[in-house]
Amino acid sequence: MKTPLCLTAALAVSLLAPAASAATRTYCFELLLKDERIDCPTPSDPGAKRACHQEFHNFTTQPDGDYTHPVGALVEIWDKDDTSDDEYIGTWILVNPTGGCATFEWEGESYFKGETHPDPYVVWKSEVRGTAGGPKVVARDLANNRYGGVTWRPNAVTNCQNGAACNQPGYLLVTTDSTTERGGRAMSLDSSQHMLQAYSSILEAEDIDMVWPESGSAAFNQNKYQVSGTRGDQAQSAAHELGHVLQMQQFDEDDLSSDCSLNGSGHSLELTEYESCATAEGWAGYVAIASLWDPENPGSAPSRFGSDFVEAEPIAPVCTDNKGLEAQVVKAFWDLDDSDNELAEAPAGQDDQKNSTTLDIALRWGVFPDGTANREDRESDPDGVNLWDYHINSQSWWANLDETRQTLLGHNCMGTQDTN
Repeated sequence: MKTPLCLTAALAVSLLAPAASAATRTYCFELLLKDERIDCPTPSDPGAKRACHQEFHNFTTQPDGDYTHPVGALVEIWDKDDTSDDEYIGTWILVNPTGGCATFEWEGESYFKGETHPDPYVVWKSEVRGTAGGPKVVARDLANNRYGGVTWRPNAVTNCQNGAACNQPGYLLVTTDSTTERGGRAMSLDSSQHMLQAYSSILEAEDIDMVWPESGSAAFNQNKYQVSGTRGDQAQSAAHELGHVLQMQQFDEDDLSSDCSLNGSGHSLELTEYESCATAEGWAGYVAIASLWDPENPGSAPSRFGSDFVEAEPIAPVCTDNKGLEAQVVKAFWDLDDSDNELAEAPAGQDDQKNSTTLDIALRWGVFPDGTANREDRESDPDGVNLWDYHINSQSWWANLDETRQTLLGHNCMGTQDTN
């Protein structure tokens, strides 16, 4: 079994338990993916939790373009053998955005087989985790089969000896083209991992499947969602669908009572919808931005498709016209969470005064009772479940209830939503 890694000196976490004593090998590599995502913070943006479009120059100079280390990615390490089957050494989760190292014991292990030194190589698996032992997202095809790994077997490092790190020459590219199926899948998995990093501690399903690619993005139940093949470059798409998954888990339901039929053609950020649709979609939109930007950084400026989620002024000039806008619900939840509290701007009449915590905001969905009546988790009215239901059901949990009411309902005009 492998020796666990010291995170101050290594860049990956083993999923296996340590053994007592044997000489170890440390194999280091730089794993990169081509990254051309939009609506995602870049390294220069304030409040970026983990930026997209990062450029790294570690072991050697990388090719021109934007590349990202796939943090939270699952990788296998194998020993290459030319005269017999390769031996599986172990599985690691990359935990830091600076490449990866795997430390493992060699002599006497089941995969040793008398070989003096191993010839290690990496296999990238289509799986991500937020923490080494936390929930995982696994990419599956339309037939529900897990995608095969990407291997760098021909580039194995030869004779990895103990006492010194064995560095993989150059860099290992999961994909050099973001427009390919693999490129979109890698970006969607990395976008999902952003959400896992933010919400792993309260996600209740250990295994979550991401169906890729599909014709549309959607959440199916408490442990399955899909991402459109055209949205791999949209960082917020996968995280958004995981927001629906999280809400279903909090409700302990495998779907949401969300009516998006007002316009007959689906929903969009600034198109008026039924309040249940605006609330459910706005919630998922907020989860996406809270996964990418730090709400405690006053400089964070999340947006999507041109909708600004930090502008104090409500989107519609008439307060009542905001109650069915998905983007305004995103802003309402963000204001509940962020530290950058603003004064009221017309047509709203109250200040943003609340600074709650991201996880506490999510856990409030869990207080909804089961049922289809008003304020229950499957309310049949097309204008519920809405933010009035969320506020009233959870008000006994909030400290400074007046600040919560002002921020959620008054500052964002959500007080005009249906109370019944």
